[in-house]
Amino acid sequence: MKSFEFENHLEKEGPCPVYLFKGQESLFMEEAWELLVEKLAPPGAGRFKGERFSAAEHSASDIVSRASVLPMFGSRRLLMVKSVNAWKKEDAKLLKGYLKKPAPSACLVLAVDGKKSDLEKDVQKHGCVVEFAPLTERSAPAWIQQRARRLGKGISRPAALSLVELAGVEAHLLVHELEKLSLYTGERRSIEEGDVREVVGSQRSFTIFQLTDYVGARQARQALTALDRLMLAGESPLGVLALLARQTRILWQVKDAQARASRRRKWPRPCGCPNS
Repeated sequence: MKSFEFENHLEKEGPCPVYLFKGQESLFMEEAWELLVEKLAPPGAGRFKGERFSAAEHSASDIVSRASVLPMFGSRRLLMVKSVNAWKKEDAKLLKGYLKKPAPSACLVLAVDGKKSDLEKDVQKHGCVVEFAPLTERSAPAWIQQRARRLGKGISRPAALSLVELAGVEAHLLVHELEKLSLYTGERRSIEEGDVREVVGSQRSFTIFQLTDYVGARQARQALTALDRLMLAGESPLGVLALLARQTRILWQVKDAQARASRRRKWPRPCGCPNS
């Protein structure tokens, strides 16, 4: 399950006994946790925020014991354990035993930093795996349009693309810029490209290495934007050209070395002739 599907999942199916949160986008993970807190908060709980733990400070035995205890308030106990991939073999074995029959009175969230985890198959039997991938230049414009709707605004595709060009793809920063744009447009329901150019300062610093990456990937629009930023920053055109040529030469040298190494592997040395 992708992170943007999580809210709809809670509305239709309700919380699972166990979740595996994986990925590096902390904003999306935190928002998913807050949705669970809101869903499972018992009536009159006030500042109920669930229970959060770190695998570095709490053993699997401790977490399993807590999850198995009936909640004092409400119908479900909500717990999150971060960095569960740091647990040793004994802890992992104990956790997998719990996942075979998770407590129905608990909602246990296991969080890992990486893209993969050995726990995925075990979690999927009784719960859900949710991926919190960072935004990319391809996925960010659609996410921006979806996020703007939360603020009661529409944002055109060209405006979303401009926002990515100017602010980058870091989720926290994009949320901040959208809030600024919402205030700037006032009662107007739509955010246009001109609004973005007017409000959002160019906070993205391009380097020659990013420009090289864009050229290598044949991403003309991004490459031209990067080049424009370098020129506005006062970079010498001849200097940029020289560095671009240098990076290209390095890439060709690496490619040539890989090709020669591949040819040597295809033609092994004759038996008995170690120096040939």
